[in-house]
Amino acid sequence: MFDATNPDLSALAAKNHKLILFQPSADNAASTPMVSAYYRSVVARMGKAKADKVMRFFVGSGGHHTTGPSKTDFLTVLEHWVLEGEEPPNAVTSYEMDSTTGQVLRSLPSCRYPMYARYVGGDPKSPAGFRCTDRSDPLDFVPEAR
Repeated sequence: MFDATNPDLSALAAKNHKLILFQPSADNAASTPMVSAYYRSVVARMGKAKADKVMRFFVGSGGHHTTGPSKTDFLTVLEHWVLEGEEPPNAVTSYEMDSTTGQVLRSLPSCRYPMYARYVGGDPKSPAGFRCTDRSDPLDFVPEAR
């Protein structure tokens, strides 16, 4: 996504191809504002309804570039979307795993942007303790000129 600047995904849509963007929210290598800016540019260019037919954007709760709850099976989500016409859900479970044992340490929902994973009670290491909650786009702003 460092050089993805063309917001026109009409060629992708014409071939019935799909694109899923995933951004761990605490990634310091590729920032959430950078990826969300691209997502918003696609929506601005194509309109929300057309963009939704070809692209989904998910933000993981707190994951870093290679650690935290950033292991997510988007391949299965993409296969269901492309091959079976099943639209991606608003929340996909992401896993934080111990890098030496492979044991799952916690799992959290990765929510469709601009929703966020809001803790609602229960086990904070389980996606059942969270709900993807609507909010206005927190990154849709124009910085003030100084």
